[in-house]
Amino acid sequence: MENALSLTAILRREQDRAPFLLSWVNLLNKINVRLTGLFGAFVGLISLIFTLTEGTGDPFYYKPFKAIEILTFSYAWGMGTSTPISYFLSFLTFFLIMAFGYFCAIFVLKKMR
Repeated sequence: MENALSLTAILRREQDRAPFLLSWVNLLNKINVRLTGLFGAFVGLISLIFTLTEGTGDPFYYKPFKAIEILTFSYAWGMGTSTPISYFLSFLTFFLIMAFGYFCAIFVLKKMR
């Protein structure tokens, strides 16, 4: 029984016959890295949302809005900032958590190769 090869391995094996396949290998590697990064960003976002809204009892579709309200309230009341600045800081926090998840997932993927 033959070992199963991934599409990338098959394309690398065939690159001597058709050199243009090497560019497809590079494209597949870039797509895999970006998808892994997006998955990491999604996991970070979902983790933040469910951490902030753990005991609220709200329906699933309302939890992202509730998480933004909780962060906004925390910034406004805890730091004493105005409401627009608090909303800006809340969205910035969500963006930074997603960026952290994106880059951590890419870092882990590159270390595993």
